[in-house]
Amino acid sequence: MNHETLRVRLSAIAAMVLAAGMPIVALASDSGDALEHQFIVRLAANQNIEEVAATYGAVVLARYEPRGLYLLGTDPNVNDSDQDIEFDFDDRIEGDEQNASNCVAEGHTQSFFVRVAEQTVGAQPVAGFVSLPSAHRISRGAGVIVAVLDTGVSQHAYLNGAIAPGGYNFLDNSTNVNDAGAGVMAGHGTFVSGLIHMVAPDATILPIRVMDATGMGSSFMIAEGIYHAIENGARVINISMSSPKNSSVVADAIAEAESLGIIVVAAMDNRDSDDKVYPAANAGVIAVASTDMNDVKSAFSGFGHCVDLCAPGEDLVSIMPNNQFAVASGTSFSAALVSGASALVTSRFQAQGFGVISTQILESALDLRATNSERAEDLGHGRVRPWQALQRLRPPPKRSSTR
Repeated sequence: MNHETLRVRLSAIAAMVLAAGMPIVALASDSGDALEHQFIVRLAANQNIEEVAATYGAVVLARYEPRGLYLLGTDPNVNDSDQDIEFDFDDRIEGDEQNASNCVAEGHTQSFFVRVAEQTVGAQPVAGFVSLPSAHRISRGAGVIVAVLDTGVSQHAYLNGAIAPGGYNFLDNSTNVNDAGAGVMAGHGTFVSGLIHMVAPDATILPIRVMDATGMGSSFMIAEGIYHAIENGARVINISMSSPKNSSVVADAIAEAESLGIIVVAAMDNRDSDDKVYPAANAGVIAVASTDMNDVKSAFSGFGHCVDLCAPGEDLVSIMPNNQFAVASGTSFSAALVSGASALVTSRFQAQGFGVISTQILESALDLRATNSERAEDLGHGRVRPWQALQRLRPPPKRSSTR
């Protein structure tokens, strides 16, 4: 099943859900599902993908040549488990895994994107709550590229001058990164980008489309997106997708980003659960949960030992396609605030490297144990505080998450 077929299938699912009046949670039922007869393979050195594909009667659906990474559509008459075993014994293949679906985190919330009249995004209460005016006297994120792996980013007056060149659409392999479509998640990437821009107004956004308008994508596209972000100079990567399935291909891409000093931020799920979700639970990721303006965990937010940080994620105002504005809630939007804060800190301390920058962000957080007695140990280091993170260099972390 190629990417176009996947988009058609997922769009049809979304249409049926809406027509039936079912809750939006139904959209996420495919998250983590193995995609039949799709395998991600990484070739050993000096191997030819066409020759490998021909051996198995497979076709090459997509490729990321710089990393020797390919997506194969395999013979539908061969059971996927048997195909996996055959690949494991092929010396030409360095590694393989079955491709899997991934869902935007807000696929598990009941409502989002309530359109509102024109708003001043930076004047909303959360800006003062996390002390952005004070933080901006020290850093505004200048010189930092933030990659947004999402549904795309539409042009909006609020983002004038803030879009970096080099954006890419991995759904149809084009440079058209417009956040378009009829799905319920159309506008998600634009909304996320608006919040990042609010926090880090002098940083630039690199749009990388890895999800369709229903909020669905795949492990292969996430890996492609991370590598594209690396190659196009991103210093922060925001990923607002989640899956119960861990992908080694995505984990490898994250590890490469971390080794290069790039901050990777990912949203927890929105099911009020301590179940691990990926890529948030991967090593090298700042996993973000949502809190309210009283520093209490949002009722919908994921929690647990893989959480690193929290940020407000309820009733936030941001931008939508066609120069519109909206109010929405979800961990994706908490993650956007943390990505923006990461851009501020990276701009100020970028010569110090990944370890120092992540320490600044995590160790400056406000401890939330007093306001979350039932979840005292489930909210990581606490709530992000950009202004405090921009102060003097801090010692190494006192605590570390158990992934």
